[in-house]
Amino acid sequence: MSKMNFVKGISLGLMVGAGVGMMMVPQKKSGKSTVSKALRAMGDLLEDVETALGW
Repeated sequence: MSKMNFVKGISLGLMVGAGVGMMMVPQKKSGKSTVSKALRAMGDLLEDVETALGW
């Protein structure tokens, strides 16, 4: 399996998971802060994956 396909698959899964997670969040929190936290977490995870793969 190609490393790029692996990263694309992980990224797609993270985006789908973040979208589902945003729909499940109670409405007390603002959507902006939830999206910001989700994007920050995705970026951190992607950096960790890249580091693990040696890119």
